[in-house]
Amino acid sequence: MAEYQKPLVVIAGCVGRLPAENGLDIGAYQLPEAAGAGGRLLAMPSSGTVLEWVEPGTGPTGPTGPTGPTGPTGPAGATGPAGPTGLTGSTGPTGSTGPTGATGTSWIRAEVLFNASGTVSITKSYNVSSITDHGTGQWTVNFQNALSSADYAVFGFVCRTNTTASPTVLMRLSGATKTTSAVRVCCVYVTSGLLGGSTGYADGDEVHVLIVNN
Repeated sequence: MAEYQKPLVVIAGCVGRLPAENGLDIGAYQLPEAAGAGGRLLAMPSSGTVLEWVEPGTGPTGPTGPTGPTGPTGPAGATGPAGPTGLTGSTGPTGSTGPTGATGTSWIRAEVLFNASGTVSITKSYNVSSITDHGTGQWTVNFQNALSSADYAVFGFVCRTNTTASPTVLMRLSGATKTTSAVRVCCVYVTSGLLGGSTGYADGDEVHVLIVNN
């Protein structure tokens, strides 16, 4: 009898090699004729008790192998779209005070507010060093820093609380002192009417003098 390649036989989940001999009893099954069986496998018959030769096919899937090592990190993906705007944060602390701006131009060269009822006393002043009292209703305003010119304007008002309804004005009489260092003013009242009435000097509770020049 010619030698044949021993085929693989699968019985009850076991794989082994059995001799291809005619009539060999494997439990309730018998081997078929071995002629021409080289390279093929034995399989359970669809009917009967004789095993069948079949072409080799794909066997059952083996167990999963161990996990391989982690591969290198791939390149970064493209930047995604911008997310929604977040909530507004709380107000931060107040910053430091900025530098003081340049001083603006002022035409006021001197100013004084004083009480002339009794002893003269200065309430507030700017570029005025003192007030010289010349008697009732007459004063000289002395400047702390001399002005650049005597061509300045003199403005003012006077308030009298201890008098009748006689009109009272603050004025500078013609020929009175008006220099870069001082100016003389007076308080004059009219007893009866603005024209033709008698006049006189009077002290004031509030005398305000303003010196203006460009």
